[in-house]
Amino acid sequence: MSEPGAALRQIQAIPFFDCLSNTQLQLLARMSRERSYGKGMLVFLKGDQPTGLFVVISGTFKMACQSPRGGEKVIDLPAPGRVFGEAALLLGSPYPYYAAALSPARLLYIDGSVLYELVGASPTFAQRMMFHIAQGISSVLNDLEDYCMRAPRQRVARYLLDSVTKGDGAPVSFPALRHIFASRLGMTPEALSRALRDLKDAGVIEVCKRTTRVVDREKLAVLVG
Repeated sequence: MSEPGAALRQIQAIPFFDCLSNTQLQLLARMSRERSYGKGMLVFLKGDQPTGLFVVISGTFKMACQSPRGGEKVIDLPAPGRVFGEAALLLGSPYPYYAAALSPARLLYIDGSVLYELVGASPTFAQRMMFHIAQGISSVLNDLEDYCMRAPRQRVARYLLDSVTKGDGAPVSFPALRHIFASRLGMTPEALSRALRDLKDAGVIEVCKRTTRVVDREKLAVLVG
């Protein structure tokens, strides 16, 4: 288990748990432990039975599915502060994907028994959990629409538009290496490069390695379609 004081401070800094009382947060801290991962290390495999919840402390992780021939589809790239694994935990079903570290990284693992207890004791936390799962379902449906209905340029434009929280000139950093990020958007690295080049030629972005700067947000929104 993590040192209680350190675990408590970590949990208090995570917005997902800000609806809980201090006593409930202390309970979470006692049932938590920090895990460190090197690049490429697995968090869990597809088919593993969930026993707890994961919170990203630092570094980059990917959740992905792999075909028998070795092809891979990246489902999500949870950033620091993100919670994952909650749907399989609450359903009591095996993970439908695997999770691995893309860089040296740290997770906070929270034992599932305390989460079941808090869901039963706190209607607000239960609502928070349901809302988080609903967001995940909505994201999957949006991805499906993108893959079926939008060209690569439109998918990249939507990602950039969703990522920008400020006006024109706001920088957006890609959450992973180019080929991994391309898989997340359901395209090849070559298609991603072409899409970025097209958006740059259209005058809506500036590209510098892993950082892209949106220079015309209104025009970018039009390109999303």
